[in-house]
Amino acid sequence: MTTVFKKKGRDGWYGKYKGSDGRWKEVRLAKRKVDAERMAAELQLHADRQREGLEPLPQKTQDTVGDLMEWWLDEVSASLAADESNRRTIQKHLASAKLWDLPLRELTPAVIERYLRGKDREGLSPQTVNHLRNFLSRAFNAAAKVGRVHGVSPVAKVTRRRVSKRPPTYLRPNEVAPVLAVMEPHHRWLAATAIYTGMRKGELFALKRRDIDFEARRIYIRGSHDRAVTKDGHHGVVPIADELVPFLRAALDASPGALVFAQPDGSPFRRDADLCDVVRRALGRAGLADSYTHVCRKKGCKHAETHADNRLRRCPVHGHRLWPKANVRPIRWHDLRHTTASILVMRGASLAFVQRVLRHKDIQTTIDLYSHLSDDYLGEEINRLRFFAEAAVAESPEQVAQARAAVGSETTFGDDLETGAPNTEKAAFDGVTGTVVQGGFELVRGTGFEPVAFGSGGRRSIQLS
Repeated sequence: MTTVFKKKGRDGWYGKYKGSDGRWKEVRLAKRKVDAERMAAELQLHADRQREGLEPLPQKTQDTVGDLMEWWLDEVSASLAADESNRRTIQKHLASAKLWDLPLRELTPAVIERYLRGKDREGLSPQTVNHLRNFLSRAFNAAAKVGRVHGVSPVAKVTRRRVSKRPPTYLRPNEVAPVLAVMEPHHRWLAATAIYTGMRKGELFALKRRDIDFEARRIYIRGSHDRAVTKDGHHGVVPIADELVPFLRAALDASPGALVFAQPDGSPFRRDADLCDVVRRALGRAGLADSYTHVCRKKGCKHAETHADNRLRRCPVHGHRLWPKANVRPIRWHDLRHTTASILVMRGASLAFVQRVLRHKDIQTTIDLYSHLSDDYLGEEINRLRFFAEAAVAESPEQVAQARAAVGSETTFGDDLETGAPNTEKAAFDGVTGTVVQGGFELVRGTGFEPVAFGSGGRRSIQLS
């Protein structure tokens, strides 16, 4: 890959090699050809190792990792909707780390991996660790585009953490009305709008009077928090459900300014307004808790006991009333958006319609999150697993009788003892006193109370048909 040569009218030998950035470089090497060949080979080896992430990249700048991140926050992140969140995360997890003062020329994949493993040990979730990795990657790539850094990003060789995909958390259809009923009015109007439209928190906080068109039954989404664009970078439109109208009118009547949802003085809500507790407290007040922890409130007493209900109990130590604290599932405000989509899908709405309501750019995002919630879809797809005759899928008593007659049996051991309903699956597949034809061979021997076991009846227990 390397070549050495002489230039006309110049002393010494020159060489060419491919640098860590993939470009050919030409340098003067030595007076003797043998030395020039050796030096060219060494330069090529170093460049190859740098390109593979085995050695630090050759940086012309004297910047540190901290300098790079501060540049990225000011030049790139400042124009993003998530700028405030980006700054908080970087300040908390990167600015306080030793990595912050490290020169960029010493930043290698191994250094980054050690830093991320330390965050793993601190108990950060894999998704959060991936966010930290992405911050470094985005900053390096942005700086490379403007020539601030050179070479291949060392972050590219660092493996992302595996994040388990969990189904979305949401309010069940029978929980929506009780939860809204126990909320404070201003929270009720806000939560109802979130549930009926799927709007994000920032979009709700930025919603103005002029964005609601009751006549056309439309809400125009034009911003997020104090920004003139949404998280997706474009405007959106969602329909107004009939049941949402009274909630919106009540919110407009109570609002003193241009915003639909605002604080009592008309000022907007803060970005960091914690609304998760609003939903969780409402679940507890609505009696939708998973359990209750009863605690003694006497100073110094740490007695606590957990029960399924919140009825009155007393401390066995002091005899004081125990205070029941509801333990509810860890639902977030953003899960109200999942509630919108989940209930729509479960009640038959198409995924294409759900995509438009949530304003996902790619319908695959909608499919990945919500397709499993469609009962009809599941029922149709699971019935592709058919291996036996139609009589083996008996559903009515008449079909059960026909299935039993087909296998020569009046009863089947294992009938449902609680309901008295026949166990149709056992009737179809177990020949208690007769023979069952299955897949090209006969089970001649009766199975009694034991499962079918090939070879348990002697040499002729299995006869090929």
